[in-house]
Amino acid sequence: MTFGNYGAMGASGSVTGPINDQVAFRLYAGRKVRDGFQNIDVGDGPRSNTDDANQDYWTARGQLLILPNDNTSIRLIADYSKRDEYCCIGVQVRTGQTYPFIDGLSVGTGQAPPNATFSGLPFSRTGYSNRDDGQTIEDKGLSAEANLDLNRWGDATLTSISSWRRWKSSLGQDIDYTGADINYRQQDGEYGYSVENWTQEFRLAGATDRLDWLVGVFATREQVGRTDSFYNGADYTPFLSFLLSANLNRAVPAFPVSGNDIGCFTRTAQTVLGLQQCLGTGGAVSGGGIGYVVGQGFRDTYDQTSDSVALFTNNTFHLTDKFDITLGLRYTMDTKSVDALQTNTNGNSNTCNAALANAGAIGGLLGPATAPTILGTLCLPWVNSAFQNRVTHQEFDDSEVSGTVKAAYRFNDQLLTYVSYARGYKGFGYNLDRTQTGITPNASTFFPSETVDSYEAGFKATLFDRKVLFNATYFNQKVENFQLNTFLGTAFTVESIPELKSQGFDADFLWFTPIEGLSISSGLTYT
Repeated sequence: MTFGNYGAMGASGSVTGPINDQVAFRLYAGRKVRDGFQNIDVGDGPRSNTDDANQDYWTARGQLLILPNDNTSIRLIADYSKRDEYCCIGVQVRTGQTYPFIDGLSVGTGQAPPNATFSGLPFSRTGYSNRDDGQTIEDKGLSAEANLDLNRWGDATLTSISSWRRWKSSLGQDIDYTGADINYRQQDGEYGYSVENWTQEFRLAGATDRLDWLVGVFATREQVGRTDSFYNGADYTPFLSFLLSANLNRAVPAFPVSGNDIGCFTRTAQTVLGLQQCLGTGGAVSGGGIGYVVGQGFRDTYDQTSDSVALFTNNTFHLTDKFDITLGLRYTMDTKSVDALQTNTNGNSNTCNAALANAGAIGGLLGPATAPTILGTLCLPWVNSAFQNRVTHQEFDDSEVSGTVKAAYRFNDQLLTYVSYARGYKGFGYNLDRTQTGITPNASTFFPSETVDSYEAGFKATLFDRKVLFNATYFNQKVENFQLNTFLGTAFTVESIPELKSQGFDADFLWFTPIEGLSISSGLTYT
């Protein structure tokens, strides 16, 4: 049993025992609830829940151990978990220059007001969100492991591991993290993820006086589904107008900062003179163009299928009682395909289309340097008409050899030295999101496989009758096509850095002092 502040209560328990001489079982179940510890200012609403980051979940797990004979063991496992919680609202760390726009658009508080340093109040755990961020998550799985001792092969064991897992979520999100109603994702089943995975592994391992050996094969199929929705709130059009007009005001002070400028860019058959007059009055004169439709946005679906097969071996040769060499090798074959359907909901493309129809007037007034930025802002990915009913298919396959070579020499019982080389591999993938260059959707959302070559040399020392442990390692690694999750201003996108290098040393120290129960440890890393 567990009790704590914020109304925390939890309980878990397990029971285990034999069913007969060859079968045993174990059952476990747990439940926990807790109120949210983050205070939420709901601003414009319609959110009514004023706390966040709560806990509300339960989980269960069952196991069977079967020993049909002296040479065979079988373990079966099933588990299920479910969560129904609110998560996650960002804490305001710094108040930016858009604060007056956001706070002015919100009926309640859009953001915390700035102080002398424009910093927020992160330690008050106060967040701003007018939309719900509820999430329901379901996770379940099955696995079976069988081990068979092969006496005819000497000290050898054949292992089979099979598994199936499914993870599914339905989410809501206040995308702007403010009390103003700018953008949001509704928890209506249109925003979430699903991952279903099957794996099968066979291993054969054994040992002799001079060799520890292992060979195996691993295969998996993974299906990833993503549904994404994105809606415009009541404050999206005026907020974007404020941002555009503030940028224009810096370049042309005669254009005032206003929440009505989008109508200037989207008025039918706009001319250079008409656009100039409209911007000069903050949309009060010669306006009348359309804004973004409240409650409309996009609904996209992505379906990705991945197949992977790998052959591997790992062997340690005991050349002498002091000198070991380890050789490991893996050959991986990956295939992935993704199908996407991107749709804009009713009327969501109209504002972008109207602005593009006036591209000549916008370019004529603002010039070639500024006009693309204006059009790009008016046609951000979630309102860009180029994504309407867009269907794409991408597919790729790759293979790679990875592995390791290690040498270890033990001078005596107190000192072990080693050197190693390893090559690692991380498979390619696709960004399951809207990405664009300028206002043109990217034809490919692919990012390549990542590889790393790493070298290490070091020692492990046990000194003064095992009272002192001292280890040190030098490392050097080079990564090609490093996969970095990058925020581009409108979305998080995995991008590849062509090359990344890291080198340095690491040391750690542990002293068991003469005082019973007292030990002193320290560590040092330089990169």
